[in-house]
Order: sequence, then C-alpha cells, then structure tokens
Amino acid sequence: MGAVNTLDSDEARLLTLLRTHERGLPSTLWPAFQATVIATRDALRLTAADVTLQRDTFDARQAAREDLPELLSAYRAVPPSRQSDEQLLEQLALIERRMQSVVGQRAATRQRELSAHGRYLQDKYTATTIKTAQTGPVKGQGKGQVK
Repeated sequence: MGAVNTLDSDEARLLTLLRTHERGLPSTLWPAFQATVIATRDALRLTAADVTLQRDTFDARQAAREDLPELLSAYRAVPPSRQSDEQLLEQLALIERRMQSVVGQRAATRQRELSAHGRYLQDKYTATTIKTAQTGPVKGQGKGQVK
C-alpha cells in the first residue's frame, strides 16, 4: 500500500508543478517541460512497486520531488533571457533523457520476463502434449472422466 501512496503523492506533486508553471513559462519552453514531466511520471509508475531503493527508483523520485521543482524555482528567480531559456532546456533534457532511460530499461526487463514466461509455458505444455500423445491418456482418465 505504501508504494501506491508514494506514487499518488509524487504524481500529485508533478501535476501541481505542471499547473503552477503552465502559464509562467514561455511557449517555446512548454513542450520540453511537459515532455519531461510526462517522462518522469512514466518512470515513477514503472518503479513504484520496487521493494528496494534502486538507482532508477531513486532518480525518478528525486526528479519528481526535488530536481524539477528546484530547477523551475531557479529558472523563475533569474531575469528572463535567452541564456536562462537555453539553460532550462538543457537541464530539462538531462532529466527527460534519464527518465526515458529508466522507462526503456524497465520495458526491456518486462519484455524479457514475458518472453521467459512464454518459453516456460511452451516447454511445460508442449512436453506434456507430446508425452500424452506418445503414451496415451493417464490410466483411469477415459472419456468424460477428469481427475
């Protein structure tokens, strides 16, 4: 239950951050900010069930709880300039790339798990089908009888 509460809390923080800054950012920066928030949300969701605090989990939580809010606060504290816009874009890109990396790694891991499970089922049920075909039904399991 704790993982769900943490996820809900972190997602709520991200949504609040998004709403707080949606009108305050120049329109040229909004897509990068939104993409970074979405990538962070996705990484949070994929790491929410982690029992131990792994690097991916830490980075996703850190991005949501501290890195993004602090970055936006620092950006808003300086006078608007092309340089500050470029710095914000660069830093958003760093966070977004890391979050996308977390998402990609987790997706690849889940795909491997799915493939392994498929091989397990294939081995289990193909071997049983072949053995049954070769030896016939199990004794006492004729027509209509299931044990």
